[in-house]
Amino acid sequence: MDKYRKNEKIQILLTKRASMSTTVTDAVIKGAVGGAGFAASAYMLAKFIVATPVKTAPLGDAEHDMDVVLCFNTKNYSQEAVDFFIQMVEKQSHLIVVPKPLNVLEEDEEEKKKKEDTRMTERYYLLGGTHATLVAIKEKKERALYGEVSEEPVPERFCSGDRIDLLLFELGRLKARSSYYCSTGDDKSEKAEDNVAKMPEPFQDEEHGLLLQQAMHSKLLTDHFPLHDDKERSELVEKWVKNWTKPQPINTVRSYFGDEVGFYFSFLGMYTQWLIPLAAVGLLTFVLDFSPGWAAYGRGLYSLLVTSWATAFLKFWKRHESSLRNEWGISSSDSMTLEPARTEFVGEKRFDPVEGCYYIYFSSKDRAKRYFVTILATMAAIAVVTFLMMLYCWMEEWFAVAFIPATGWDGFYEYVYLVPSIIYSIVVLYVDSKYSELASDLTQYENHRTESDFANARVLKLALFYFVNNFGFLFYVAFKSRDMALLEQTLSSLLITRQLLGNVQEQLMPYISKQSSLKAEEGRLVNVTHNTDAIFNKVDAELLFPTYDGTFDDYLEMFVQFGYVCKYLLVTIVVCFVNDLTLL
Repeated sequence: MDKYRKNEKIQILLTKRASMSTTVTDAVIKGAVGGAGFAASAYMLAKFIVATPVKTAPLGDAEHDMDVVLCFNTKNYSQEAVDFFIQMVEKQSHLIVVPKPLNVLEEDEEEKKKKEDTRMTERYYLLGGTHATLVAIKEKKERALYGEVSEEPVPERFCSGDRIDLLLFELGRLKARSSYYCSTGDDKSEKAEDNVAKMPEPFQDEEHGLLLQQAMHSKLLTDHFPLHDDKERSELVEKWVKNWTKPQPINTVRSYFGDEVGFYFSFLGMYTQWLIPLAAVGLLTFVLDFSPGWAAYGRGLYSLLVTSWATAFLKFWKRHESSLRNEWGISSSDSMTLEPARTEFVGEKRFDPVEGCYYIYFSSKDRAKRYFVTILATMAAIAVVTFLMMLYCWMEEWFAVAFIPATGWDGFYEYVYLVPSIIYSIVVLYVDSKYSELASDLTQYENHRTESDFANARVLKLALFYFVNNFGFLFYVAFKSRDMALLEQTLSSLLITRQLLGNVQEQLMPYISKQSSLKAEEGRLVNVTHNTDAIFNKVDAELLFPTYDGTFDDYLEMFVQFGYVCKYLLVTIVVCFVNDLTLL
């Protein structure tokens, strides 16, 4: 009897050791994958931001004091439409608009177009203003916002972020007015009504309409973007990117990139700092899992800590956000006061006699009909996701029976068993990206008036779908089937796959895109100039850089990661912490 009990104890001990060995091996493999992803992300981020392989020529006289590039579509519209836009700017403001100096390639292309009796598809103009002009715009903006001019001293030179903000504010308030238009050969004695008839497309029917809004809506103005200030950018790289161990210069980031990016990096920095103690406790809990007597206590205390941590973090972030708003002079009424209608907003055109301009009217009844369609589409997408979850459950059950030692799968069968979770993780990310495109189309179909309304409606769709797609199966496993092994396996696959593919998409792909565009343009310059050392114009170089679409997708990524941290995560909090370091 004693011999039997002794053998049983030995068998139990061997089983525990084997389980411990498998757990440690699994943790080492996941840690290695996460570490490799972190190293690759950090390297690519440094190469993308810090490295400056582009040689640019010194700024010409026309490029000084210019901060915004305007891209006009001259393929579908005549040069007269571009001239009309510039006339409206010059007549109603003191802004400066000059054509971008042509580079060697553009001069060569224009000569070819003249021979073929065709015109260039795009033309670029530079928008700027003197310091006195910017001061006057600042006072005008403050009166519109607060009813009075601030008593704070005006800086000798505005930072680039403030300059761009003031230029776009002034440009956004200008209107299309026939009384200011004088085309070639016009008789000044003609009536204003005749001038309206001569206004070029797309402004013929837009008397008193907003100039920038109509130009963007008609695709005459295909794009407008700010230029980098090389001096400010270099200082920011030195203070921020290269000194990543020091606190972020949030005020400098906000001054250069704007309020939206400033808030995002402030949130990301605070979130990463708060992950440090949680990651430390998570590691301790992971170690306690190897001690059967302490594992239950460790997990219970950790669950209480995560709940308290999440509540406290949200409270402290709200307080910090309010502090930043007060410090930066941002009120909740700013966007409501200044935000114009979206260029994609359509409806019945009506004239407002009070404002003296046209506006677009779209009835609530028509919008309700569109809401009904988008709700059905969203529910159908959620149904597809639910079907994919059921399919994943079936795959897990089949793999659990088919790939076991009893069927001849010895050795690495436990890693073959991970295949369904890895496939499911990739499918989840793919479905997320595709539904993000669908959500944009659905929100566009709803025809919201302002960008704020559009963003809020899109957030609602994406948050609901992301919650079901990323957390639905985990909820089912945790509270219905209660298969903790499957929960840990699926969660680890989801998290690590999202981190790796996300970093590749956000850092590696832009870097490759930038390098390939520069190499192609450099080759064209060498062929035309026969000079092996290609030198770019500043505007031309920035036209080749990848664009940043805003913080929307970045916040969605944090939303999913925060859900993993609060609901399921133990040791993988360390993965979140390490991943966030690459984003700072």
